[in-house]
Amino acid sequence: MSSDLTNLGVALKEQAGLTAGREKEQKLSEAVAAYKETLRVHTFDAAPSDYALTQNRIGNAFGDQAELLAGDEKRQKLAGAVGAYKEALRFYTFETSPDHYAMTLNNLGNAMFDQVQLFAGEEKEQKIREALKAYRDALRVYTLDSAPMYYAGTQSNLANILREHAGLLSGGAKQEKLAEAVAACREALRVYTFESAAVYYAITQINLAEVLEAQAELLSGRDKVLKFNEASAAYAEALRVYTLADYPDKYQGLAERAGRIRTLAQNEAEQLKATGA
Repeated sequence: MSSDLTNLGVALKEQAGLTAGREKEQKLSEAVAAYKETLRVHTFDAAPSDYALTQNRIGNAFGDQAELLAGDEKRQKLAGAVGAYKEALRFYTFETSPDHYAMTLNNLGNAMFDQVQLFAGEEKEQKIREALKAYRDALRVYTLDSAPMYYAGTQSNLANILREHAGLLSGGAKQEKLAEAVAACREALRVYTFESAAVYYAITQINLAEVLEAQAELLSGRDKVLKFNEASAAYAEALRVYTLADYPDKYQGLAERAGRIRTLAQNEAEQLKATGA
C-alpha cells in the first residue's frame, strides 16, 4: 500500500511538471497528500530510510508549489519545504549517508534562500545565516575532486546568499561578504568553463560582474577603477556565450550593462587623471 502511494506521488509530481497554473498546483497538492499518506507507514522509527526519502520528496513538491504562489501562501509552502528537509536530515547524516545529506542540505539552502526574499530585518538575516550553513555543510561532501558539478552549483548558491547578506551590512562587514561572494563565484568557474558548461559559465560570470560592481561602489580611486574593469571583463566573458545571434534579447540587456560599467570605469579614470591621483 505504501509503495503504491509513493509511486502515485512520484507520478503526480511528474505530471505537475507537464502542466501549468492551477492544474500544476493541484497535481502538486495531490502528490504531497500521497507522500504524507505513506508516512503513516514509513515512520522515522519503523522505516527511517523511506521516511527520509519521502520527506525530501515532500520538500521538493512544497518548493515547486511555492514557485506558483505569493505572500502568505508562498511563505507557508516554503516553511513546509524547510520542515520536510530538516526531517529528512534526522536520518541523512554526513557519516551515514553523505550524498543524500549533501543533496538535502542544498535543497534546504535553496528553500531558505527563497524564504529570505519574504522577510526583513533580523528575521531575514537569521534565514541567511541558516542558508549559508546549509550550503557550507553540503560542501563538506561536494568537493571539487569528488563531485565537481555539484560543487560548482553549491558554490554558485553560496555566492548568491553571500551577496544577499552583504546587502544587509555596511562598511568592512559588507566588504567581507562581497569578497566571499567573489571567491565563491571564482570557485564555481573552476568547473563551469566556456568549453564545458557555456550557459552556467555565462550565468556565473554575470553574477561575478554584479558582485564586483558592488565592491567597486565601496571603493575609490584606482581600486574603484580596477574593480569596474574586472566587472567589465566578466560581462565580456558572458557575452561570449550570450551572443546577438543566439540570444538577441539577453544580449541587448547584457551589452547595455557592460557598456555602463565601461563608462563608469572610464569616468573614474578620467577624474583620477584630472586630479593627478
